[in-house]
Amino acid sequence: MQFKNQESESVFMKKVVELIDAAICFVYNSSGQVLIGKKRFGLEQGQIVFPGGKMEVNELPSACCVREVLEETGIFLAQIKPKHIVKMYRIHLGQIIICHVFESSSFIGKIQDESHELSDIYFADIDQLPIEKMAPEIGLVYPELFSSKRHYYEFCYANETLVIKTKSELFSL
Repeated sequence: MQFKNQESESVFMKKVVELIDAAICFVYNSSGQVLIGKKRFGLEQGQIVFPGGKMEVNELPSACCVREVLEETGIFLAQIKPKHIVKMYRIHLGQIIICHVFESSSFIGKIQDESHELSDIYFADIDQLPIEKMAPEIGLVYPELFSSKRHYYEFCYANETLVIKTKSELFSL
């Protein structure tokens, strides 16, 4: 195949897409509230988030979830259950993010008020989450995120504008 503009070809061929694998967890207390905190730095700096983060090389999503929750909150998840898979294509940033969402109501330890990565860590009522302070994808699928069903979501952005949103149901485990 011959390109008319050799300069365009070299720029196109050099474009690299960054694949980011992550895991988060909906940690519930005995009252059914979910654990949240304010992100201190990184991709979601300043936003309210569920505990979690990026996977390390060769790390399983479940192991990442347990490790990140421990690092960010001080609690050890005794049991976790897969909930959702969220895939985000951020074309304008050259990123594909795959986020594995887990849930747990079984943990050991005392939750810290803050950590190196999160501040203002607390349990919130699901119907009173500060959605406007969270990632935009949360608002697009709230409150069904907390239903009994498992979902696979895809969001595609171009120039920070959502252009495609899809959803399919996953089989329950």
